[in-house]
Amino acid sequence: MTEHREADFFDRKLAALEKEISLEGRDDLGYPIIFQPERVDFLDPSLRFALRLMGDVRGRRILDCGCGSGLASVYLAKQGAQVFAFDVSGEAVRVTQKRAVLNGVSDRLSVSRASLHLLPYPDRFFDGIFGSFILHHVDLPAASREIARVLKGGREACFVENSSRNPLLMFARRHLVGRFGIPKKGSPDEHPLTGEETAFLKSQFDATLHYADFVFFRMVDYLIPFRIFRHLGFWLDRGIYHLIPWARSYSYYLVCQLRVKE
Repeated sequence: MTEHREADFFDRKLAALEKEISLEGRDDLGYPIIFQPERVDFLDPSLRFALRLMGDVRGRRILDCGCGSGLASVYLAKQGAQVFAFDVSGEAVRVTQKRAVLNGVSDRLSVSRASLHLLPYPDRFFDGIFGSFILHHVDLPAASREIARVLKGGREACFVENSSRNPLLMFARRHLVGRFGIPKKGSPDEHPLTGEETAFLKSQFDATLHYADFVFFRMVDYLIPFRIFRHLGFWLDRGIYHLIPWARSYSYYLVCQLRVKE
């Protein structure tokens, strides 16, 4: 996995947004640029769960890993945290900076271009760490060492990730996505977290895996990109989440809650 290729992918993805970002606009995920932290029901349930898992962040120093277009960074800053955010993409850094200004939190949000493989922060610097779909883009052993190094003892890191546990989704990813007119939306080098990788996280941290949502049928949106299928998939997924609890671990999304081992 090459950081140069990852940076180039996200630079191209966010280039238009960096030029057009505005008060009334939306980001690359379709979320509003301006929002209030107490009204985030529009967020994906796993992302909303992970942000709330961070707890009361007022006055705390929080790191947002792979900040992308700055949604989580701005949310945490609006909750009263002193946020340090980074991304390998220069466009992501610029978008996040502009979003912070538009949301009135630029005084509580510092953004830089950096890598999770070698963070430019002192040891035991952060009261909490957050990341949204970042671990499956990086070299996990190198990233884990840096997470453990900069996180204060007894504090936690929360990451929303995707999972390779569901064999049907992995079949579609390997044999359908990128073919037959079905777009591949991810970067060339990323892959969903494998069982071996989640086991590695558990070996390095006191780790808890949460399944705050069941994501399966809504992935049909990749195959048939019509709003009716997106809504139908969402409600099917929510039904399974509530009616078949054992199926939750086969969701495409999971939340990794990590605490440095003492």
